[in-house]
Amino acid sequence: MAGLTFLIIFLLLMLLVSIVPQLLKRWHIPVVVSIMLVGIVIGPNALDVIRSLNMFLGRGYPTQQIYLVLDALGLLGLIFLMALAGMEVDLRIMMAEKRAVGWLSLLTFAVPALAGYAVYAFFEPDDNIGKWVYASLFASHSVGIVFPVIRELKVTQTRFGVAVLASQGGQYS
Repeated sequence: MAGLTFLIIFLLLMLLVSIVPQLLKRWHIPVVVSIMLVGIVIGPNALDVIRSLNMFLGRGYPTQQIYLVLDALGLLGLIFLMALAGMEVDLRIMMAEKRAVGWLSLLTFAVPALAGYAVYAFFEPDDNIGKWVYASLFASHSVGIVFPVIRELKVTQTRFGVAVLASQGGQYS
């Protein structure tokens, strides 16, 4: 019966992921943001729906195992999304705009990294390792958020879209 518990939880998640973005489209909220909101609301730090449903069904997997499987599925989805983003980049446009892509890549890394370094240095001026950790934390950003929004706006084949997608290539979290 443990497999049935996981199946019910998985079906509930798929139901929420398919319905909530359609409801939030009325307020022009991007699909990826809607899915993130679903995760935040039902996740372990808010309503913890998975633990509650697991307890209600009464004979399922330990909840930590369910979260482990969901984390693995999320990582698989991120890898798939990065592959899709790579396939969307038109190399002819990117090569024509290599200066813009280069500057955008540099600035989207350097500005947040410097900000993270400065923020940590303000609070802990003696901790050099912490400053670099915060710099890398601020500098990383996710293709998982940028790509779906750009795709939803239908600008993946424009100069802007290609430059943004190409600059995101090595920077993900």
